[in-house]
Amino acid sequence: MPKRRHKGKKKSSSNKRGRWHAPLATESVGFRQYYQAQGNLFTDDWSLFETTLHKPLPTVFRINAALPKAASDRIKEKMKGDFYNVFVEQQQQQEQQQQSKPTPATSATSTTATTATTATTATTPATAPIPIAPPISLPWYPGTDNCWQLGAHLKVIRKTPAFRQFHQFIVQSNDEGIISRQEAVSMIPAFLLGVQPHHRVLDMCAAPGSKTL
Repeated sequence: MPKRRHKGKKKSSSNKRGRWHAPLATESVGFRQYYQAQGNLFTDDWSLFETTLHKPLPTVFRINAALPKAASDRIKEKMKGDFYNVFVEQQQQQEQQQQSKPTPATSATSTTATTATTATTATTPATAPIPIAPPISLPWYPGTDNCWQLGAHLKVIRKTPAFRQFHQFIVQSNDEGIISRQEAVSMIPAFLLGVQPHHRVLDMCAAPGSKTL
């Protein structure tokens, strides 16, 4: 059947994907009021709790349990060998660059507050990139080295040229079903549920179904 043509409607030249790249809102008055009203639950460490919530979650993936042992072992060897070494080398290079940077000279004291503020701002060094920690194996996940947590979000890793091959491996392996990317906080409820072979489970949020898997 031929496609219908709607008269008067033109395709927008703007990038529709741009809306998905907008910064996410991390403030919610209702969220804060609700949890602060729960008695003494967060009385002493609310600021730490809220700061932790604002931090981006690290990228975590687990190796597909249906893979042949040989294929699974190859991935584990790469994670503990080549890929691990790439992160360590990048971390050492960034630390060396930070140590080799000269300390900025102190600006001469100005006679006016405005001039002093401007001089101080101009000599303040740019924020140095934070070294990305090597990937680690999550010890609480069943088996040995079956689940890995990266030292940063995958978006940060993607922007680092040294991690290009590693990034391609993660994306391609996830597309092929060799690994499954899922937040660690989403894996924990499935383990706490304690499902047994004789149980029947109805997942009311099975999209894409990572917890069910």
